[in-house]
Amino acid sequence: MKLLENSPNTSLILSVPQELRDLEAHEREKREALLAKIKHSGVDLKTIPKEELDVGDGEVIRAYNYWLRYLERTKERNFERHEQLVDLHTRIKDWRSKTALSLKVAPANIMSEHLVSQIAYASATATGVIDQKILHDAGVRVVTNLAKVIEKWNDETGNNENRLTNLNEDCSSIALKQSIFSPIKPWQHAIYKPVKKTGLASWESSYLRFMKGENPHSIAMSPTNGRPIQVATVVNHIFQALTHGKTVDLGRLFEVVKPPNKHEWECLVRCESETDIDVLNSEVMFNTGCFLSLFSMLTFVLFPPTRCC
Repeated sequence: MKLLENSPNTSLILSVPQELRDLEAHEREKREALLAKIKHSGVDLKTIPKEELDVGDGEVIRAYNYWLRYLERTKERNFERHEQLVDLHTRIKDWRSKTALSLKVAPANIMSEHLVSQIAYASATATGVIDQKILHDAGVRVVTNLAKVIEKWNDETGNNENRLTNLNEDCSSIALKQSIFSPIKPWQHAIYKPVKKTGLASWESSYLRFMKGENPHSIAMSPTNGRPIQVATVVNHIFQALTHGKTVDLGRLFEVVKPPNKHEWECLVRCESETDIDVLNSEVMFNTGCFLSLFSMLTFVLFPPTRCC
């Protein structure tokens, strides 16, 4: 400060701390490793926007990275499932190529390359049927027969077993008196934490899009921040909106995720008793981020036991 005060026209250059140099080198290595992994998967890096290549992040890079990480984790646990996922990705790409050829346009005009990975990721983790409207909302410009391609893969791989199915009379689910539900008040331990960049909570974008009519599947395929997520994450975001006292269209939500049936309800009651946790008033379950506890709390709030068949 003395130097600048006495010599205002003097330039003062400070050395960069070694810690900062090491951090920059580490970030550079991470970026180069990520781009190398994406390139090794067969992606032409020239198709990725330059601004994303410079920082190693962005909507396109995230789409590839999340899909590749999902494949890696699956391969470690279940190689057969990994091969099924690769096959799903290949089928979607083949459909895109055939459709582009029939319409005499470039494949990218049908669907961008990174969107192939996003749709494969969302389809593999979906809990409901992927229809043409969902695909169109996700950004696919021509959707003819793509839903059938995904459905056929579901049938052949047994993926339908993990999706929403009709419940029989012995395992009947809770019936809603009305589709739209508005909580009386927010849960007392719900804390609203907006993100500085958007001014919204992390769950809020999914909730707002859902209430405007979008399907959780299309939201998962084209999230606002460009970071691919699973349908279950979108559903969890909507559940979080309930804890903050937000109105939710449960009728539409239960088209994607089934409400608890009698047996599941009894399990929730037993868990509450065994853990000695008051799901309505305990702050423990929220701090631990336990989805089961959150779901348990919501079912107690929304569906008193007398309404469970």
